[in-house]
Amino acid sequence: MTARRALRPAQAHAVWNLLVKMAGANEGDRDAFVDYLTRDTTFGHEYRFMGLLGFGGKLHYDDWSGAQIGCYPEDRDDVRDAIVTVVNEQLATMIPSRESHLKAGERP
Repeated sequence: MTARRALRPAQAHAVWNLLVKMAGANEGDRDAFVDYLTRDTTFGHEYRFMGLLGFGGKLHYDDWSGAQIGCYPEDRDDVRDAIVTVVNEQLATMIPSRESHLKAGERP
């Protein structure tokens, strides 16, 4: 399994703000989300937030790939694909992956 470094609470809140605003996550789940993402762990790389992406709406996060959202393939449509694309672009700037640092020739 790939390790997952904890985010700082401010980072986790910023990600949740994005998920609420752009992907319809439930504001009432904020505390559980922040608690989850601010703990170091080597397991549990996903958080189901559902929202506008349906039951399969999840955030995936690990050190190598960074953070991305997605949904079940059978739930995909043009609207959900657009949400995933926009949110993932924002997440890439908020939580850069180690992979992106290496591609840019930087040290993560």
